[in-house]
Amino acid sequence: MAVVGIGGILSSSTLVGAGYFTPEEFLGLKERGAVGDVCCHFLDAGGEACLPGFSERVVGLTLDQLRAIPKVIGLAAGAEKAESVAAAIRGGYVSTLVCDRELAEALLEVGR
Repeated sequence: MAVVGIGGILSSSTLVGAGYFTPEEFLGLKERGAVGDVCCHFLDAGGEACLPGFSERVVGLTLDQLRAIPKVIGLAAGAEKAESVAAAIRGGYVSTLVCDRELAEALLEVGR
C-alpha cells in the first residue's frame, strides 16, 4: 500500500513553497501540458506522464512502480485540484481517494 499526495499546477503548490520552482515557472508548466503531479511526476489531462525531463530527476517511485502497487491512496483537497486528481485517476495511479467535499463536487463536474 502507498499513500500519495496529488498536486495541482497552482502557485500555492508545495513544490513552489519548497523553492523548486518560482510561481511563474510552475504555472508555466500548464503551457507544456501538465495539469498536476503524483510523486513529482507530471501528468497531462489524460493521466499520461508528461515532462519526462522532470521525472528523470525524481529519486523515488516511477509511475510504473506506483501503478504496480495494489492499493494506492491519493490525498487531495480543494476544488482547484479537480483536473489534476481526475488525471491521476484516469492514469490508474490511485485506487482510493481521500478528499474534501469541494473537491468531490468539482470532480463530478470534470467527469461530465
